[in-house]
Amino acid sequence: MAFAQLLADYGQGNLFEIVTVDAGMTSKEHAERVEGASKGYVMAVKGNQPELLREVQQMLLPMAEKAPVAQSGWERSQGSQVQRRLYRTVEIAAYPGWESVRQAWLVRTVHRWADGRQELEDRFFITNVRVGRLTPAQILLVVRGHWGIENDSNWTMDKIYREDDKPMCTQGTATLALGVLRLLAYNLQQLARRRHLGPKPAPSSSRHELLPWRQVLQAFLRALSPQTELAQSVS
Repeated sequence: MAFAQLLADYGQGNLFEIVTVDAGMTSKEHAERVEGASKGYVMAVKGNQPELLREVQQMLLPMAEKAPVAQSGWERSQGSQVQRRLYRTVEIAAYPGWESVRQAWLVRTVHRWADGRQELEDRFFITNVRVGRLTPAQILLVVRGHWGIENDSNWTMDKIYREDDKPMCTQGTATLALGVLRLLAYNLQQLARRRHLGPKPAPSSSRHELLPWRQVLQAFLRALSPQTELAQSVS
């Protein structure tokens, strides 16, 4: 359903070309659906697909003993120096039951700590993206962009707000927290209304004509969820 809505909202033209998903959404059905829509997918492979994981590990892990296809520079992250290295293979192409697959990727993240410790973190992916469509450096950016979402908002909701452990709105200072969030949302809308939305003032006047609140809400709904029934119903 989410992919169908994505196609409805952004599928025309070249607004997007590739979707990335975590291992929980990696399946033959999803791969076929994306391929059938003439879009690319990048799907993480973990233990919930044991046979597929074994295959990509057997193909890619021996390659990790050699020089990577591409690697990022060293950067600082959460107290360690981090580098990401890419290995890839086309041996997985047309794997039985996954006929749309064209490549498998291994992105190895190397963590180096100040005390000399080194930690390796391997992430495996399958994709129907054609070889040559993305440069190795772009592949690293795609994977980092995907995990940037996971490590930013999703990690914060899970580890900081602990939404997976208990319903946020029924615990502790939830009423206060939700009230603060509502005030933040209101102030952002008010700032947009007073500074950015509506006709600009004439040169001889500093007065900014304010849009009605209903139109302000419509603008926010269109920005957040274009072409949905919700955005069209506020009239």
